[in-house]
Amino acid sequence: MAVVVRKPTVITFIDIPKTASMSVASWLMEHADGFEFLRRHTTCRKMQNVYKDVGHTFCVIRNPWDRMVSYYHHHISKLTRNIQEVTDHAGEHPRHRDTDYQIDHCEMVLEHLSKGFKFFVQNFDQWGWSSWSRQQQHWAEGVDQILRYESLDYDFVSIQKMTGCSTPLPTLNASSHRDYKTYYDQETIDIVAKHFASDIALFKYDY
Repeated sequence: MAVVVRKPTVITFIDIPKTASMSVASWLMEHADGFEFLRRHTTCRKMQNVYKDVGHTFCVIRNPWDRMVSYYHHHISKLTRNIQEVTDHAGEHPRHRDTDYQIDHCEMVLEHLSKGFKFFVQNFDQWGWSSWSRQQQHWAEGVDQILRYESLDYDFVSIQKMTGCSTPLPTLNASSHRDYKTYYDQETIDIVAKHFASDIALFKYDY
């Protein structure tokens, strides 16, 4: 997803998964009259190709080790919600017709996730969720400004000044997990470091 603001200056927000993007997008739409452009996660380069005037582009990035923990909890919550939704609306919509298969699939994945965070990281390349396994630079390439999740309230002040609104950012889809470092041992630290080596080097993150 991208959110475009037209006044007083053109701003385009590029949404990177699990980087507080819902909070930023919601703020832009509520307080800066922004509108959603392309519903799925899209890259800065794609926006520049399909939208004539993207203006000032920005995104938010996040420590890859912290982001992985957030993804782990996100998938557990999402699969649990999917099971409830399919159960509540069985047969009401084409995508809910094969109820037993959908529930069985979600429960199977949840069973794997219940083995813990270490199992999730060890097998992350088999889950088939490409959006979270990509480097953040996949979306960020070409943006004018990069904000950091770790200092977002401070970094976002520049966007507030551009829009003329000082209302604080909301907290949406906040993860309720422990400090990310408590999830890791040396093996999982190294797995994330290897997979996201490009992001870690480019954005100068460390564990």
